Amino acid sequence: MAASSSSKPTAVHFSLVFFVLFSIVLGLLYYVANNDAAKQREAAARATADARASQTQGENDARAIEAMKAILFGANDKPADFGDPAAADPGAGTVIGKINTEHFAKYDPTLAERSHTALLASMEKKLIEMKQQLDKRAEDLAVLQGKYDALDKQYTDRNVEEKNARTKSEQDLAAAIASKDEEVKKKDEDITALRTAINSAQLELEEEKQKNSKIITSLNRTITDLSTTNDTLNDKLNSVTRQSFEVPDGRVDYVDVGSRTVWINLGEADKLQPRTTFSVYKQSNSGVGRGKEDIKAQLEVVRINGAHAAECRITEEDIYNPISSGDPIYTPLWSPGQSLIFSFVGPIDLDGDGKEDPEALRELLANVGAKIGSYTDENGEIRGERVTEDNPSGISTVTKFLILGTMPEYSSTSVAEEQARIKRMLDSLDIMRKSARSSGVRPISVADFLAYIGYKNQRRLFTPGSGSPYTLKSGARSGAVNETLGNRSSTGNTNDAYDPSKRNLKPKTSTSTLNKLFRGN
Repeated sequence: MAASSSSKPTAVHFSLVFFVLFSIVLGLLYYVANNDAAKQREAAARATADARASQTQGENDARAIEAMKAILFGANDKPADFGDPAAADPGAGTVIGKINTEHFAKYDPTLAERSHTALLASMEKKLIEMKQQLDKRAEDLAVLQGKYDALDKQYTDRNVEEKNARTKSEQDLAAAIASKDEEVKKKDEDITALRTAINSAQLELEEEKQKNSKIITSLNRTITDLSTTNDTLNDKLNSVTRQSFEVPDGRVDYVDVGSRTVWINLGEADKLQPRTTFSVYKQSNSGVGRGKEDIKAQLEVVRINGAHAAECRITEEDIYNPISSGDPIYTPLWSPGQSLIFSFVGPIDLDGDGKEDPEALRELLANVGAKIGSYTDENGEIRGERVTEDNPSGISTVTKFLILGTMPEYSSTSVAEEQARIKRMLDSLDIMRKSARSSGVRPISVADFLAYIGYKNQRRLFTPGSGSPYTLKSGARSGAVNETLGNRSSTGNTNDAYDPSKRNLKPKTSTSTLNKLFRGN
């Protein structure tokens, strides 16, 4: 029983077996686990070593990158990041952006490959080209240097020649100066002798001048006195004889009393112009252009009828001394084929209204082709187209007449400016009279000038209170009631037909030639 019971497995056996197996399994698990842990520790060690190596490499790469950026852009201008190479614009503040703008775009924007190697190659190529150009310019410079050396040699040779020539010239000049010094010394001696003689002659001449000066002063005084006397006598002689060298310009051919028309023997061939005025003289006259005594009528040309025929109207006449055929006519304004020149001094009043008529005077002369050579303006200055520096009066031998206007009196005003103007006008009168006398030009008054040219005053209107005189005056009025009446006759001029002393005279028979249509059987 006991034996049998010992040969059967029991729980202890099973427990022991389980324990043994469990211990083996645990041992195997421990072994496996310990082996894996060692491998993992080894792998972790290797990973740590690799990480440390990678970190070291990264640090080295970062330092290299920073060093490269410093090399590319400078230590103080390094960009912070690289930028995206694939971006259209990586940014100007990035490494790639700065390389694009500051390297490639600046030095060679045409590079197909954006690399510094390509950029260096391009710059090397340009450097070679520039070196070739430099070599070419060095060759050109060598050629120019050769030419310069040749010119320098020519200049040096010429300078030597000129230096030799200058040395010879200086020697010749020194010899010439020495010779001239001798001549100058001789000349100085001669000049000293001549100066002594001149001084002596000048003393004698000065003495003669003083003697002659007294004689000349006396003679000038005598000449002035004689000139004054001569001018006075001439003025008196002219006022008495009124000598004139003028001749009639033509004559009256026919007269029509009814139409107050006259035909004269001047016309187109004589260059006669319409509106030319003439004075008609008596046939028994003492000379034309002498005075107004022999003038009996005034004519104005209205139509040119032929080579030597013109029709005129009578502007004024003496009915007791009518115009007749053969009467001489004269005007100083016109001469066949000539343009006559006149000079005027002082105010020229044509219509007697007390005012100057410069425009009317110019028109009067322009109608017949006459000209004003010189005149005095409102300030008393001499003006005119013939006034020059050499001839301040404008009067010469071609001047027909010097017409004297009504000169104002110096004592007529107390205004300083007006007195200065009158003085200038009187000085101009003196200059023009002297020039007229030396040129043989006859001075005449405005009244005589207007009478000679047959001028008819066109002024008819009298305006009371205007201050302008007129032939007929305003009627007289009584100063008080019951005053004694005196002579109330008008002081104006009337036609001779109304002259009481001539009312009983018989009408005179005209001696003029009438048109056949008006003749009796």
